[in-house]
Amino acid sequence: MRRNAFLLIVLAVAPAIVFGQTDASNTTQNSKPSKHKTMTGCLSGGTADEYRLKDDKGKTVLLYSTNVELDAYVGKSVTVVGDQSATPSTDTGTGRPLPHFKVIEARPGSGRCK
Repeated sequence: MRRNAFLLIVLAVAPAIVFGQTDASNTTQNSKPSKHKTMTGCLSGGTADEYRLKDDKGKTVLLYSTNVELDAYVGKSVTVVGDQSATPSTDTGTGRPLPHFKVIEARPGSGRCK
């Protein structure tokens, strides 16, 4: 009888111990990824400190930055890191709204511009 009671207790407690533990290494490796996006393309100048980046797939976004000097990259391939706005531009020159992209870092790209 004692043996059956002991076995019952072990069977009831063991799953709680096993499933109650967490793997500490797993929580650090699965932390949230950076929300920043990286884009590469040809940079062209715009108006009012806005620039256009056209990637190799033909997608165009409007770039702006408060701390990165983008003038040096106009007419060249550039890789930018930043955050894309959920609100598109009201640019009427293209006939369709373009996404805004706030640049936090820029470096020369590996592509060529035409």
